[in-house]
Amino acid sequence: MSVNLSLTDLPQREGACKHETVSWCPNESVGTPTLSVDSSEPIGVDVTALVVDTGILVTVAAHVNATGVCVRCLTDITRSLDVDHTELFYLPETRDALVREGDEEAEDAFVIESDTLNIEPLLIDAIVPKLPFQPLCEPACPGLCPECGVRLAEAEAGHHHERIDERWSALAGLFDKETE
Repeated sequence: MSVNLSLTDLPQREGACKHETVSWCPNESVGTPTLSVDSSEPIGVDVTALVVDTGILVTVAAHVNATGVCVRCLTDITRSLDVDHTELFYLPETRDALVREGDEEAEDAFVIESDTLNIEPLLIDAIVPKLPFQPLCEPACPGLCPECGVRLAEAEAGHHHERIDERWSALAGLFDKETE
């Protein structure tokens, strides 16, 4: 479900401001494959819209909970994040003038197309960069044992496995016979 901000009650004069709290329930999880904001719970979003000479400056702020797995030990983790993002929604004629002047970034800018603004892209732009690309359960997570897969944080001290290269296995008992 997209989240929209109505502009019908926002005076169209520079400096006019509107603050509103809206509820957003993403259509799908927002984030990375290892850590994302679940789409099952609505998120309260504070939205501020400020009329400026080139359009409307929109700021979104929210507190979200992201869930996922530690990339080293595969333990479930949860992270709480405060996110915020500000974006300018251009008046159509302002954006068109910038494009004619050669501003390549203006081609992808947000434009005021009706009396409502879809602020879902702003929320996604606020959340995704704040999520760690490789989340850890703790900064010093030792991960998993490559031999048996046990979590090294829960393994006994000095956990290791004797591993003899099969090419040398015929020589493994040689030193034992010498000491006899």
